[in-house]
Amino acid sequence: MKAAASDIKHPFSYGRLTAEFIKAKNMEDLSMVGEKDTAVSSVVGYLEKRSVYYLRGNRLGSFVRWDNQRRHSVNSRKVIETVHQISTETKEDVIVILNRKLPAHLKEEHSIKKIVEFTGCTVRDEKFYLYRYRVDSD
Repeated sequence: MKAAASDIKHPFSYGRLTAEFIKAKNMEDLSMVGEKDTAVSSVVGYLEKRSVYYLRGNRLGSFVRWDNQRRHSVNSRKVIETVHQISTETKEDVIVILNRKLPAHLKEEHSIKKIVEFTGCTVRDEKFYLYRYRVDSD
C-alpha cells in the first residue's frame, strides 16, 4: 500500500507516461532510437511497438538482450550519427528516447529539437528526454 501511494506522489518510472505522450502526439509510427536500453524497453513495452533501434547493441529490438554486444556505452555524438543515418535511410523523422539530456551544442548543430522531458521519478534511469530529429535537418 505504501509503495502504491508513493508511486502516485513520485512515479516509479516514466515509461508509461512517455509512451502515452508519444501516442497522444501521433508519433508512435515514426522510427525510434533509444539509449539506455534497460530504461527505453519500458517505453517500448507500453507502446506495444515491434522494435526500436537500441544504440547499445546496435540493433533493432523490443526488449533488452543481455549479451556482450550491448555492453558498450554510447556518447551523444554517436546518438546523433546513428539518428542521422536512420533518418537518411527511412527518409522520415526519428524520435530519440534518452534518459539524459543531449548537449545544447549538438542540438543546435544538428537541428534536433527537444519535445518533452519527464524527470523526477523514483528510478533515476527511467526519466526520459524525447527529441525529434527532422529528416531535412542536415
